[in-house]
Amino acid sequence: MNRLYLAGILLALGTAGACTKAPVQEVATRGEIVRLSSVSAPAANASAYGSAFNAFRAQKGLPQLRRSPRLEAAARKHARDIANMGKLTHRGSDGSQISGRVKATGYPMRRVAENAAWTAQGFDRVLKIWEGSPPHRKNMLRRDVEEYGLAKSGPYWVLVVGQKR
Repeated sequence: MNRLYLAGILLALGTAGACTKAPVQEVATRGEIVRLSSVSAPAANASAYGSAFNAFRAQKGLPQLRRSPRLEAAARKHARDIANMGKLTHRGSDGSQISGRVKATGYPMRRVAENAAWTAQGFDRVLKIWEGSPPHRKNMLRRDVEEYGLAKSGPYWVLVVGQKR
């Protein structure tokens, strides 16, 4: 089975309400065991992550998004929260959803969307995981957003895209 496809399935399961504990070392699917790396990647700066994300959008013929400190704060809060919980989920430990986390930063949102991932293999791998998951790919390629926030806590990654009112 294609590892990218499997990562998308695992991410979709994690975002559909099932709690995926991390770190996952092995996953069995259709009789095949896939080993997931637990090697830590060196931290890069947020600017490099944003550049890579915008390069992905540009490859698809979409405009770049502007970095939003408020969306980044929402992404950072959720990345830390899921790292502390040790599970990949879109629901915060306090029961919060993306809209509540973004509103709490003072961002005057019209629309927002969130991607979350777990991998110790770096941001290039995160992009591949999200690209292989239809709902996450859709969020990255939205035409109705103009800003983003991106954060990492340990091996947990969160992207928030949004459009102001």
